[in-house]
Amino acid sequence: MMAMPFLDIQKRFGLNIDRWWTIQSAEQPYKIAPRCRAFEKEWIECAHGIGATRAEKECKIEYDDFIECLLRQKTGSQRRAQQKKTRELKKASHMDMREECSMQRKQQVQRSLSRLEGARGKLRDEVAAGGLVSHDETCECHQEAAG
Repeated sequence: MMAMPFLDIQKRFGLNIDRWWTIQSAEQPYKIAPRCRAFEKEWIECAHGIGATRAEKECKIEYDDFIECLLRQKTGSQRRAQQKKTRELKKASHMDMREECSMQRKQQVQRSLSRLEGARGKLRDEVAAGGLVSHDETCECHQEAAG
């Protein structure tokens, strides 16, 4: 019985279709290095030739860096925490701005009222001095009620 020879078609035609998926440090099809290549290379260099159990302990930092680069879990959680803090600060500053605007509006209203009171007092003084005729004297509705 004769065995079929294994033909490595990729190697024969110079193709690199799926080998680059196994190790990121391998030659890439478009010569673009993956983003986590350096972390994977450090981990492989550290773990090479020392055995799985020993490598698990001694190369934990390199492995954790490589996994963080791939999954970006810590980065995502930090970003979410920053966004939450930013939203809280914006909300607090918005409330402060609303309070400040409210205080400014109250001050404007008080200034307007004091100006009106001052103008009203001047009018009363002029009416009392006889320089102006008051509304009560010229209005027909008041004359009918008095008569």
